Amino acid sequence: MAARKKITNDSYFERVESLLAEGKVVKIPVKGTSMLPSLKEGDHVLLNTTDMREMKWGTIVLALYRGGYILHRLVGRKGDILELAGDNNWVQIERVERDAVIGMVTEAYRGTELLRIYSTGSMQRAWLRYKFKPLLRVWGGLINKLNLKR
Repeated sequence: MAARKKITNDSYFERVESLLAEGKVVKIPVKGTSMLPSLKEGDHVLLNTTDMREMKWGTIVLALYRGGYILHRLVGRKGDILELAGDNNWVQIERVERDAVIGMVTEAYRGTELLRIYSTGSMQRAWLRYKFKPLLRVWGGLINKLNLKR
């Protein structure tokens, strides 16, 4: 069996960006926990090129942010500045220029199961998680304090 070649994150995403620029759909694995419960590590997403007219609240995008790459949900827009947030991120909102967006998630899979990331129910849950983040932070802090006392 041939050994797997390791490449840098930058090289990987440069290739993803190049394929998207050619009009191809690109499948990438999800890493990290910032999009839980919608997406978890090991899921795969299909990326397509983005069109500002297609991007609306809740669209999940791959963007360049502070020298790294994030796969987060669009939660706001002020001109050409987009506000992104992970579903599991209770505090941070990333602000990026429109040009920092590499691609838009069109489908997601957990194994062979198609995830309904843009269904009405999924979008409503994402909206509720985002709008109630301050309350969830307080609630999470209380739960952590109670757990520490045990």
